[in-house]
Amino acid sequence: MATTSNSTPSSVNTTGSTAYTSGGTAVHTVIILNNIKGDFVSGETITAPTNSRTGVVQFNAFGCKGFEQKEFNQTKGVSMAGSPTYTANASLDSTFGDNTTLVGTVSTVDPDVSPGSIIMDGSDANGADSDDNIILEDATEPTSINFGIGLEDPADEANVLVGSGTKFLTDFRIGDSIQFLENNGSTVTRTIKSIESQTRLETTVGMGTASVTSNTYTRRRTKLQDANKNIAISKLPFDVVKTLLTADNDGVSDTSFKIRRQFVTTLSSSGTATLTAGTNEIFSAFSENDYAVSIMTTGSGGTGAAGDVISLSTGSDFTLGGSPTGKTLAINLGSGYNGHKIKILATISASVVGTKTKTDTTSQTITIDTEALATATTIRMEVPPR
Repeated sequence: MATTSNSTPSSVNTTGSTAYTSGGTAVHTVIILNNIKGDFVSGETITAPTNSRTGVVQFNAFGCKGFEQKEFNQTKGVSMAGSPTYTANASLDSTFGDNTTLVGTVSTVDPDVSPGSIIMDGSDANGADSDDNIILEDATEPTSINFGIGLEDPADEANVLVGSGTKFLTDFRIGDSIQFLENNGSTVTRTIKSIESQTRLETTVGMGTASVTSNTYTRRRTKLQDANKNIAISKLPFDVVKTLLTADNDGVSDTSFKIRRQFVTTLSSSGTATLTAGTNEIFSAFSENDYAVSIMTTGSGGTGAAGDVISLSTGSDFTLGGSPTGKTLAINLGSGYNGHKIKILATISASVVGTKTKTDTTSQTITIDTEALATATTIRMEVPPR
């Protein structure tokens, strides 16, 4: 028993106690918190944000912590309202659960062992009455047998597990499932009720006839399957670059790439035309793979016909100019192409490319409000035409 002035629990034998009538008020309340940061420790005060009610966090005792952050692996089952109500237990087996073999061994208390009794080493300094039993003072037993004050009967410890080299307080929480083999090879599974120390705990159900002597044991907890599917937004399978606008570049983009752009122009009477690249762009040096010119319609000149493909490989046909060099492209095909309308597919190098700003817009919202939707493996969302 423990009180506010005595935070170290100790056992109390209430065999001879009378029925409770009146006295102090015993209060024990569980407060559920959410969206908190940090931990509470024993003795700290919790104050409600709306009505200023307060509560003092109790001390830790027998594995029951005054403050505990719940984790998913403590889940034992799920349920959902409906008709009929849906319930299911969490699978704790080695296939779907989180099974961990912990250090140390466990043993049960043999119920057939004599509990023993307390004997005296003497009632005075000379050792008088040595080895005698200590018996009840009122001697109300109806026989002449001396009933000595004894130790706790092992039969009353049928739900106790004793550890060797174990760390029960560290490795277990109240409600954990523990599994081990008894001496005959049968598997025993129990739920932890209380944890007295690193080497002693109690289970909710006794061991029955199970006898365990220094056997290994396994902690069984719930395991979340396919955790990567439990969030709406998941990490891409590759790393991305947030920005190229660094301080070293004075916030100016240093991105560059090549693009293909189509131009349509009408040649002059001498068969010439000049093309101009855009901002931060220049025409690439000539290569047959980088430029293609074709006649769309013919003019006054008598060379070529609509659909013909023209090569700019002749030195005077292709000239880069402007500042920087390549800002302009001069084409000179001669007067035979007077007035021809041509199409040019040119390769352009772009540098200091600016970023394009995009705004997220909600397209569709789906509410999951039925059992069928909640248990479905996929969610179908229609994308409206753009």
